[in-house]
Amino acid sequence: MKFAVAAATFTIAVSLFASAALASDSPAFVYPTSSATVSDPIPTSTPAPSITHDNLQEFTQNQQKQIQAYLQQMKAQLQQKTQQIKQQRLACEQQIKALQTSRVSQRKDLLAQCKPPTFNREPTSTDEAQARTQQLKQFTANCKAQLKQFDIETKQQVQSIQVSCFNNERTVLGLSTMIPSVTP
Repeated sequence: MKFAVAAATFTIAVSLFASAALASDSPAFVYPTSSATVSDPIPTSTPAPSITHDNLQEFTQNQQKQIQAYLQQMKAQLQQKTQQIKQQRLACEQQIKALQTSRVSQRKDLLAQCKPPTFNREPTSTDEAQARTQQLKQFTANCKAQLKQFDIETKQQVQSIQVSCFNNERTVLGLSTMIPSVTP
């Protein structure tokens, strides 16, 4: 890895120094002025730097220092984003647990309301018995529907929190422009 970085840096350095040397040896540079036909050569007052082993070594070392500084900066940013995402995930998990705890108590209350009605006396006729049976069936069906709807709402609320957390992570990572947002 170090060899590859050094080789790439060396190649860049040589091409930069070579282009600087060629630029100083070239005839005149032509820059447009107020008239399109007039061109003035730019006088070169300083000679182009010559490529020496020391210059190249210094350039390579400077490049390596810049690369290391950049890598350190990126590592620090990554650690910061990782910590931020961990905190957000913890907050999301706590939010989901709090929601589930509250929904469990609400479900218990709903179940308590779903106790079938009690009748004071025995049915006196078959019509009355059938009516009671029909009432109990209807009551049971209503309770099941309420419980099912309650469970669906709970699941949707949990998914909404999860999606919100996912979208927050995308924003922290800077992916909000690359990946479309998720909706529940």
